Amino acid sequence: MALFNSFFTFLLRECLHLSIIFGVRMLVAQPILLKQGWMLAKLVFVLLLVAYHYASGAIYNQFKNDIVNYTSVKMRLWNEVATILLFAIVFLVELQNEMNALIGLGGFVGVSLLLMSGVKIYKQYRQKKGEL
Repeated sequence: MALFNSFFTFLLRECLHLSIIFGVRMLVAQPILLKQGWMLAKLVFVLLLVAYHYASGAIYNQFKNDIVNYTSVKMRLWNEVATILLFAIVFLVELQNEMNALIGLGGFVGVSLLLMSGVKIYKQYRQKKGEL
């Protein structure tokens, strides 16, 4: 199991670094992309996703050392942050020229609310079963 965990951690870290390298290379090759609003918004979400990655690594290390500062509900919500960020990134890229900012913001907020509602409903379900 330890070998799997170290390989998995290595794979995640290296894939992140390769993604950053190729993204920077693409922007250097096509600097006009930096003048487009959707690309700037995407880069903000990508930076947030990178920060999420490192914060998740810190939480993982705390768990490995038996330091638990978060409830199961908080960890479920934390898990959904990556989903929301990835949704926003894909949404921006796919619909870059076909949408306006209000539709994009509405979709982003809508998906966020659906995910948060799902976590709340699951928490209530577990409370009824007596698991929490």
